Amino acid sequence: AREAYDKLSDEQKAKVNNYKTLTDAEEKFKTIQALNKEKQKAIKELAEYKNADDYRDAEKTQLKNLVEEGTLAINAASDIEGVNKALTDVKAKIDELKTDAELSKEETESLEDAKNEAVKELQDYKNADDYRDAEQVKLKEYVEEGIKAITDADDIASVNMALSTAKAKIDE
Repeated sequence: AREAYDKLSDEQKAKVNNYKTLTDAEEKFKTIQALNKEKQKAIKELAEYKNADDYRDAEKTQLKNLVEEGTLAINAASDIEGVNKALTDVKAKIDELKTDAELSKEETESLEDAKNEAVKELQDYKNADDYRDAEQVKLKEYVEEGIKAITDADDIASVNMALSTAKAKIDE
């Protein structure tokens, strides 16, 4: 429409009574183009925001779903402010997902806590002063064996098994 208008002579242009419609349409077109450009930029940023390889399978699935959800919200936005809000909102949700490294760290800390608690429980299980000298030697040996088994455990179930086994041996 602009091209056709620009080809008109000045006399013909003077006879056009809906020029404002043309300029309004051009402005709207520019706005739509800018919005679409922001949407594409936001979708690209969202797609590159996190590396799925940093997550475990369950979290990868959640990440994929959040990216899809965010892409839909970005595309549904009617203005640039809405695009930015949709992007910010989904990034906040993604940031709540824990990476494999974060989960592994939590599990390691949890295992260490379990080991420390089990060692303390085993050390406090019996009072050596309640036993004769020969029995105290055996008690000490069983506690030391139990502590070694606890500290060598690879998971919490193994920690609990080592503690139970040591207690059972002491109780014999």
